Amino acid sequence: MKKVNIIFIVLLIISIVMIEASFFLAMGVIPLQDADMALPSAFIETQVCSVLFMVFLVAGTVLFWGTLIWRINYGIKKRKRTVTFTKVHYNKNRTVENNFDGLIDNPTWEQVEEYISKIIINEEEFVTLTLSDATYGIRYIQACKVKGKYSLQLGLEKDNSTNLVEAFFDQEELRRIFLEFYTYGVVANKEAYKPLLFET
Repeated sequence: MKKVNIIFIVLLIISIVMIEASFFLAMGVIPLQDADMALPSAFIETQVCSVLFMVFLVAGTVLFWGTLIWRINYGIKKRKRTVTFTKVHYNKNRTVENNFDGLIDNPTWEQVEEYISKIIINEEEFVTLTLSDATYGIRYIQACKVKGKYSLQLGLEKDNSTNLVEAFFDQEELRRIFLEFYTYGVVANKEAYKPLLFET
């Protein structure tokens, strides 16, 4: 039995015992009230039993419902727990290219980074990193500089066609996304990218 279930059962039993004890105390208060209340001892015993009755009843009830609510919330949180998948290194063929230096087959990360640095200097440059196998549905990513920001486009493969989506990032974010795509073949938060609209 799991530890959390044992704690739940123990707390539930304690709360029920406290509620039961309060009723036994209540049964003790009634005959004392019928006794000669002129006697100081009878009056004191009645007051003590009354106080203990209230304490055990309130504490037991709070513990009982608190335990139930805690167990329900624990179950909900457990069901909502996020499943994290381990990233696997992409070991298949890659290519990187730009519009001035051409294509490099199976580039090192340093070569990809060099191509990225060229778009930072020259707004007429673009860089495209392509995977031979779009394992996670992304065939390529490409970027260029637009008014101080960097347009990053994803080529998403679906139903034998490639759809372009776009988002804008700063220089550090751009490098990080390229590195992640180079290393694992994935891009985080694809849903944040918007379909690329072409002017006609």
